[in-house]
Amino acid sequence: MPRLIDGKWRKAEIGAIARAKMVKQALRDGTVQLEETYPVIPTFKGHKHQRERPMREAAIAAKMEDMPKRVEEHKRAVRLARREFKERERRKNGLPPYPYPLEE
Repeated sequence: MPRLIDGKWRKAEIGAIARAKMVKQALRDGTVQLEETYPVIPTFKGHKHQRERPMREAAIAAKMEDMPKRVEEHKRAVRLARREFKERERRKNGLPPYPYPLEE
């Protein structure tokens, strides 16, 4: 393995393939024993949309609780904007304002 000695890189004394062959031969001869290994089982953390699903569903449920109020506010805002637009058009065209009051 290359290493840095006194500020200079030295090449490996034994190449990687030769070293691997030596290790295999030593294992076959029984002169070297490997430590017992244990399998590392990776934990699958899942997809992001699967992990965030409960939080998303809770947020949707919370928004659905006040949805009738939000729909009513939106309809009121649309009616008001439409009414204001029509009144501007009537003023622009020289017509009198609507005779009935604005609902709020």
